[in-house]
Amino acid sequence: MTTEVPRDVVFISHATPEDNHFVSWLGAKLAAMGYDVWADVLRLRGGDDWAGKLETALRKRTIKMLLVCTPSGLAKDGVRREIEIGAQVAKQLHDAEFIVPLRLEVYEAPFRVALAQYVDFKRGWAQGLAELTDLLKETRVPCGRPGPMDAWLASHAVGAARILDKTEPLLSNWLEFAQLPTHVRYCEPPGGFPIDVFQRREVHSWPAVPHQAGVITFARPGEDGKIAFQMPAKLMAEVDRDTFLEEGWPGKGIDAYQARRMFSELGTQAFDKLAGSRGLHGYTSSAGRISW
Repeated sequence: MTTEVPRDVVFISHATPEDNHFVSWLGAKLAAMGYDVWADVLRLRGGDDWAGKLETALRKRTIKMLLVCTPSGLAKDGVRREIEIGAQVAKQLHDAEFIVPLRLEVYEAPFRVALAQYVDFKRGWAQGLAELTDLLKETRVPCGRPGPMDAWLASHAVGAARILDKTEPLLSNWLEFAQLPTHVRYCEPPGGFPIDVFQRREVHSWPAVPHQAGVITFARPGEDGKIAFQMPAKLMAEVDRDTFLEEGWPGKGIDAYQARRMFSELGTQAFDKLAGSRGLHGYTSSAGRISW
């Protein structure tokens, strides 16, 4: 006698890796509420037969398929295949609302979900989650008691059982740069100006790292000959960014390893200045690093 596997899984279909952060957040919130969530970023490990496990979960265990919708995601072959499988399961279950689109961006709906009503996450993730949980309750998706959670899940699950309209920390140190400076420059103060004052990071408007008798920086003096308020400076030399990172700056006694450390420090200073200017609050660790 075979025992029928319960159909109680909420399956999240999405593009990898573009939507991984959203899926990790959403999966943690739903799991914290007691839903059995299946998503490749949560379930699959190295060496797994990911394609087979994914299809089995979708065909045999899933009661609702949440489709993360962005133009780039819906264009991916893997997502389109999951939509086709989901359409087959919907027909098998006689559930016209089996596939639930989650709108992260404005998109052109594929034929299989053209008539499906989406849940709008574009206006805000908290609003979208509130709307989605109402839908899951209305359609009687099984929801048990949350089981034991590891530290990662616990950190994401704060406030999950109750939707609040408030800010939420981004627990990450991975942020994408929109662009990088094209050159790295070495500046010195004019004769008679105190070097110790010139090399203080806090008096510069732009990131600066002390080196020799001046600073390494992305900035250059303006037409008034100043690099910051009441801070005269002379541009002594400059090098393009890629050469600096790959070869260092031998003429200034900087090898490639030192160059990358300096560039990282300049980037950190730039982010700290940006975060402060946007009104974010900084917290200094015992190591002297600032978290925002």
